[in-house]
Amino acid sequence: MWEPDSADGFAPYYALRQKWYDGHLARLAETIGGGEVGPGPALAVSNAAIQFAASRWLSDLAARTKDIEAMASASRLADSSSRNVMIAHELCAKEAAGRAKAQQAGQPWLGETAPADPAVGLTGKRGRPKKRR
Repeated sequence: MWEPDSADGFAPYYALRQKWYDGHLARLAETIGGGEVGPGPALAVSNAAIQFAASRWLSDLAARTKDIEAMASASRLADSSSRNVMIAHELCAKEAAGRAKAQQAGQPWLGETAPADPAVGLTGKRGRPKKRR
C-alpha cells in the first residue's frame, strides 16, 4: 500500500487515518464487541478510515481552491465513511451476540476467534496484513 513521505500534502491526513482507525477499532471492541472485533467489522472501519481521511483532505483542498465539485465529493466521501461506521457497529454487535449465544448454549468453540495481533495494522501489499514498526 502506498504511504506518503513527510513532504507530501496528504501525509497528515494519512496519519490521521491510522490514528482514527486504531482508536475506533479499540472503542468498538470495548463498547460493542465484548473485547473483540471480527474481520468484517474491521474491514468496514478500515474503509471508513480511508474515506474519512480522503474527505478531510479533499474538503481542505476544495476550501483553498473554492472548488464546489471537490466539496461535493468530500461530502460524499464523509457520508460513505459514516455508513461504513454504522455497518461496522451493526456487524460487531451481531458477532458479539453470536459469541454470547454460543457460550450460553455450551458450545464455546463456536464463539472463539483468534486474538488480534496488535502489531498488525491496515493491509499492506497484496492484501496481506502490514506489520507496524
